[in-house]
Amino acid sequence: MGKIREMRYIKPVAEKPVSILDEKLIISDLHLGIERSLEEEGIRVPNQTDRLKKRINKIIEEIKPEEIILLGDVKNQVPGLSWQERKEIPLLLKFLSEKVNKIRITPGNHDGKIGGLVPDELNEKVCIEDTRGLILDKAAFLHGHTWPKKNVFKKEEILIGHNHPVVSFEDEFERIIDERCWIEAKLKKKPIREKYGEIDWNSPSLIIQPAFNDLTGGISFNSPSDSFLGPFFNSGSVSLKESKIYLLDGTYLGKLGQLNKPERKCER
Repeated sequence: MGKIREMRYIKPVAEKPVSILDEKLIISDLHLGIERSLEEEGIRVPNQTDRLKKRINKIIEEIKPEEIILLGDVKNQVPGLSWQERKEIPLLLKFLSEKVNKIRITPGNHDGKIGGLVPDELNEKVCIEDTRGLILDKAAFLHGHTWPKKNVFKKEEILIGHNHPVVSFEDEFERIIDERCWIEAKLKKKPIREKYGEIDWNSPSLIIQPAFNDLTGGISFNSPSDSFLGPFFNSGSVSLKESKIYLLDGTYLGKLGQLNKPERKCER
């Protein structure tokens, strides 16, 4: 099993948009049911759930985790539930429950009513965590669409999803190509203190995990036209220019402030 680099606790797995902490596998932004949203936009895509399950199963067989953390946006429709989500999310949870001892879900902004999709027989095995953060050892986990609990900042690493980070490249034909990536950033204490007042501050690293579902698209961190999501970014709490960028294969691209910023040209 390859790893991108030895972060202190949370370790991205090379070539895969997942991470591990001890015996826990972390998966972000599955967006089950996205096919329906795409169809409403005129884009017809075959159902991807079985393909996603096969990818997850292969990773589980390699890593052999004891727990899985689903880092939010397990489902896609907002608001409410689609028929696809009502059918497939319980089946996914049953599938995962046969592979690991515990499943934790840190709900995202797309996960309204997800508690009602947990089969009754899995109530002891599936835990819906606080949207403001799950704390395990010296790391904290949340989707990233809400402010976290105050004690999250005592930890050394904070893992979020939500932004579906990508980095953009321009090829020799001036086409823009997006690649999923990992972001490792530092948080600024001042804007966070303005939100919370006095806090126990451990200068945590903010790690942004890429989306597992490759149909979701992403926010280009080196594109001048894209804006980032969530209160960490909206409040100016992230040291963006000093953020470190890694591709899924482990390639370190440098700090965000050093990367070229390709412009997306309108096609006529």
